[in-house]
Amino acid sequence: MTVGIELTNSEQEVMELLWNKKVALTTTDIINMSENCSWKKSYVHILVNSLLKKNMIKVEGMERSGKNYARMFSPTMTKEEYSIQILTSNETLSEDLFVPVMSGMFKKIDDKKIIDELQEELDRRRRELL
Repeated sequence: MTVGIELTNSEQEVMELLWNKKVALTTTDIINMSENCSWKKSYVHILVNSLLKKNMIKVEGMERSGKNYARMFSPTMTKEEYSIQILTSNETLSEDLFVPVMSGMFKKIDDKKIIDELQEELDRRRRELL
């Protein structure tokens, strides 16, 4: 994975669409399913090429579209993997800040089930380190 990938708002919207649909999509699918329906087809091609260069998406195959074939795209990582990468690639999040940042995030959790799941993950990780 590439470290420190920064996405534009439009690239983020395309990624959200791909993550939510959980199937490979063509550029036509992206245009038709996008909330930002003002995008021109040429702009979506620019977004897709940018995401390919950033290794955020890959060509998953081809689909017949009329007389031609269209490439189908899928994410190279999950939304969770991307979020972790963004958080941990930030040089300002050094080891000495990790505990305070995580503690701040934990304070925002009001669901006991989520706290229990996090405790299970911490326990699992502790066992791995022993």
